[in-house]
Amino acid sequence: MIGVSPAYFLSRSGPTFGPRETLVGLPLLAKLGYGGYQAEVFQEERMEDWDSRSTQALLSKADSLGLRCTAFVAHFMGSRFASETALLQGFDKDIALRALALGAELCPGGIFALPLPSLSAPGPSAARDRARKNDLKPVLRESLLQLLNLAMAKGLSLGLELMPGNALGGSQDFLALCEEPGFAGLGLVFDTGHFWAMGEAPQRLPSLLGRRIVATHLCDNDGIHNLSLCPGDGSIAFQATIDGLIENGYMGSLDIEIVCAREQVKQEYGKALVIMDNLSAGSPRFSGYKALS
Repeated sequence: MIGVSPAYFLSRSGPTFGPRETLVGLPLLAKLGYGGYQAEVFQEERMEDWDSRSTQALLSKADSLGLRCTAFVAHFMGSRFASETALLQGFDKDIALRALALGAELCPGGIFALPLPSLSAPGPSAARDRARKNDLKPVLRESLLQLLNLAMAKGLSLGLELMPGNALGGSQDFLALCEEPGFAGLGLVFDTGHFWAMGEAPQRLPSLLGRRIVATHLCDNDGIHNLSLCPGDGSIAFQATIDGLIENGYMGSLDIEIVCAREQVKQEYGKALVIMDNLSAGSPRFSGYKALS
């Protein structure tokens, strides 16, 4: 299945988008030929809009259009991991439970995605910054372990989205965390743009991360600026990346992420679907992958 990340709704409606804006954005996705979408709460104050009525209206509309929610992204919860002060305070369990309940309603048995943003107020040197992150890692681990356990209790898989400069680190730090007690069920949202901007070649990561990859944000950039461009508009080796995903057991949705101006949404996402169709069709295992998705 080929779907879209919440960047589609962000580009259409801005950061204040909620259930209504998500619902209104679905018909164009179906018309373009997409099969899925990722829902998101971008701003915490919009949580109030996601009541039973609005959620069911969205699910009903998606079902009528043949669209499936492939992941729920709790973007706003990333602020709990964005600074030393926030990490030391810990995340709000009540808010987390509300977000998890919404995720379970939108994507039963699916993916609950948590972005880990850049850690603010870095030290005056790279060495000082590394030392500071090491000091915070026990606190980070404890918060992530709590959230992982809460997610599993809701029947959801927790997937971390690693952004440049985040408190955990890159792919090796993620894998090291997965080896620690209690983290066997931890997953990763594979954002190609973030990894490329962090200096990690996306085409090399599927074989390293394997089935830890539970969702995707497929976007392009130049490896310097952390942009979310249409695949092919940057320098990521996308054919090798898609081949690697499929050959290493990824059976989830291939979700495109493009941040663009509202007036460019139809053109950019239409172009991206054609490109992703061609890339995935070029994979020697795509026919089996598509049948199982």
